[in-house]
Amino acid sequence: MKEELYNKLFNFDLKDDRKISISNNEIYNQFILYMFFKYKKDLLLVFPTLNEATEKYNELKNYLDNVYLFPEDDFISKQAIAASPELLFMRVNLLNRIKNNENKIIIVHLNSFIKKIPSPNKYKNNQITLKKGQKIDRNDFINRLIENGYKRESFVYNTSEFAVRGFVIDIFPIDCENAIRIEFFDDEIEIIKEFDISTQLSNKEISEISISAIKDDFGDNNSSIRDYNDGFVLFNNINQIKEQEKMILPQIKYLN
Repeated sequence: MKEELYNKLFNFDLKDDRKISISNNEIYNQFILYMFFKYKKDLLLVFPTLNEATEKYNELKNYLDNVYLFPEDDFISKQAIAASPELLFMRVNLLNRIKNNENKIIIVHLNSFIKKIPSPNKYKNNQITLKKGQKIDRNDFINRLIENGYKRESFVYNTSEFAVRGFVIDIFPIDCENAIRIEFFDDEIEIIKEFDISTQLSNKEISEISISAIKDDFGDNNSSIRDYNDGFVLFNNINQIKEQEKMILPQIKYLN
């Protein structure tokens, strides 16, 4: 019954080169969900502003878990202060989940749509995988954590932090529910355990851990979020997006 209704509402061939105008309300949301489930492909939704992108993200998140917001800071404010850690966390949260091969809806705005980021392969290659019994250079491991955006602290209490205490390295990876304690015997990983950040006590032992990067800039970015999308790109209010583009072009040229 629902499929029949959707077919009546949205009866068109996506291969046709035509403009589709849908108001920004619940019908639009149902149209997005229809495309997502019918064609079983990623959807990249482009909005003019971060505010509009965030609003649509909050709406669609009520229906699906596989909805991600890819936000970017304002170009000018980015020169004056450090990039927002909250927005960075949301971006890397998406990039780290690309590898699971699940269909997803990615919501962007103009600034994040044109943002330069590492290629999918480069980003994936920065992931660190450790196994019990593996031999590694601990100093090299520590340097890689720093290069991947992790901050060294005396104790680990938050995501993206790590601590070194002799032959023990604690870390809270961005895509893990619990912090991880790695115990070494010389250069060999002897034990990998999860631990409670409130008590700092170890509990469940595991045999392997993957540590994803918590940054989206490795110095040679030449891709965009479009390279992470294996499906359709839908522009919401294309005329406003074009006007917004004209406004930020001088900023882009100024910042090279």
